[in-house]
Amino acid sequence: MVREAMLAAGILEQKGIGAQVINARFIKPLDKKLILEKAINTGMVITVEENALSGGFGSAILELLEENGIHSVQIRRLGIPDKFIPAGPKNLLLEQMGLDFKGIIHAAQNLCALSLAPHDNDSSLIRN
Repeated sequence: MVREAMLAAGILEQKGIGAQVINARFIKPLDKKLILEKAINTGMVITVEENALSGGFGSAILELLEENGIHSVQIRRLGIPDKFIPAGPKNLLLEQMGLDFKGIIHAAQNLCALSLAPHDNDSSLIRN
């Protein structure tokens, strides 16, 4: 997933959207200091994992933000949904789930567009 994220970050940069990639090789232990610093500084986080969303890396990031009282960071979790996934070529399945560089770019552009939209309630900024 790091390769796809790096490719997406490069294309996003060309489109005027700055993106940083953190290679979190392991869910535990989380590099809490780094993740909190980047989340607070950017106000947005996209997690990408070739793993189940439920109880995965993205969930750990949500928990980390909540435990630290950070509610203003917008987050998108990209991963494998909790449903039956049919068999098929890996690259096609990842593309269908938005886990290729195109899906990451799409998620980032949507997140950036959302951040520009007016909000009635700041507590609604954290979304899945």
